[in-house]
Amino acid sequence: MRHDGRRGWRRSAGLCRVPGAPPRQEGDPMKARLFKLLLFLIVAGGVAVVGYAYFGDLSPDQKEIRQPVQLNVD
Repeated sequence: MRHDGRRGWRRSAGLCRVPGAPPRQEGDPMKARLFKLLLFLIVAGGVAVVGYAYFGDLSPDQKEIRQPVQLNVD
């Protein structure tokens, strides 16, 4: 690899390629963007659920209830 001033590091011609391997194909960029978006939404949703569970008040309100019970035992 060598440094190209404008684009950073890039592969030298033919040095990083395995002999006999087919040429590298670029995938559909729209699919890659959708995959990244889906991954981001899943991670953000997980962080949101964990944050809500940690910081949210999830305990129920407690109060004492006394109610008389009449038993019919004959």
